[in-house]
Amino acid sequence: MEIKELFLIKKHFPIWQIPLVFRAAGTSLSGQSITDGILVDLSQHWDRIKVEEEGRLVRVQPGAIGAIVNAHLKRNARKIGPDPASISSAMMGGIISNNASGMCCGVVHNSYHTTKYIRFILPDGRLYNTEFPGDYLRFKQECEVLYLHLAAIRNRILSRPEVFKRIRQKYQTKNTVGYGVNAFIDYEDPLDILAHLLVGAEGTLAFIAEAVMETIPDHSEKSTAMLYFPDIYTACNAIVPLSESGAAAVELMDRASLRSVEHIKGMPEIIKTLPVDAAALLVEYQGENHDNLKLQIDAFLTKCPDLNLLNVPVFTTVPSEQALLWKVRKGMFPAVGAVRVSGTSVARCW
Repeated sequence: MEIKELFLIKKHFPIWQIPLVFRAAGTSLSGQSITDGILVDLSQHWDRIKVEEEGRLVRVQPGAIGAIVNAHLKRNARKIGPDPASISSAMMGGIISNNASGMCCGVVHNSYHTTKYIRFILPDGRLYNTEFPGDYLRFKQECEVLYLHLAAIRNRILSRPEVFKRIRQKYQTKNTVGYGVNAFIDYEDPLDILAHLLVGAEGTLAFIAEAVMETIPDHSEKSTAMLYFPDIYTACNAIVPLSESGAAAVELMDRASLRSVEHIKGMPEIIKTLPVDAAALLVEYQGENHDNLKLQIDAFLTKCPDLNLLNVPVFTTVPSEQALLWKVRKGMFPAVGAVRVSGTSVARCW
């Protein structure tokens, strides 16, 4: 399927009053790719990937798998910012449309903050690209009402300091609830605002045909450990020391979560013996070299005696052992979903 085919679809389906839903990999847990209208599958042909500027940028279509994008970037020691647990299957259309973050990227390197340019098609079939300066004037002329509405919303926010402050605070932590209204305070031109509203809009505003993503360094040195604590409160007390020492990932898991995967082949045996209120932190440090990595870990280890750990921290740099630890985290939601009662759903909180 090419752009011209999408134009044909966009032209006829509004006339027929049939809704369109675009689907990439369908790995999202929120059911956005379910419809009673027409489902447009993008997973087969919209998969072009082009590495640019020695890996500092990567141009992707919505059907490109996240892990394959990273494989293209690996020769430049770069990767995309978002690192969702489903990255081996998730495609860029969903990664962007859900404003995916992940286990290491936090807020700074999520889809919203690393998307540089977006090429998109509005429901009326008009195509715009934030990479082309001429499209800014064209958008103003062709979509005057939308342009003015976006500008008016931004002006209302800027005129109310308490609203501005509230939005800024809300997006300093992970927040994928509703539209990304931080676009109204991060960007000035209505086309840029609209383009960044698409990130996290779950496909409800426009079809993202292509995006240019800024990449981040893919550090070759990584060290991973699973830390166990008597309870959630004690585990949470360790998060600040870990963050201050430079941990790239800190994943919190309660006893119920750990119990859901403890019988899966390859899981650490210690999980089965943990107390009823126990909790765990999956921790990973990343560095440019071994010395940099060691400095970070040593900074944390000096604080360990005060953290009431159930185990002596053992950090591993062996890829197979690291993969096993990450398997604990990545296997949790599928494990919980697999044992749910038929006809029920698994609640997911943000």
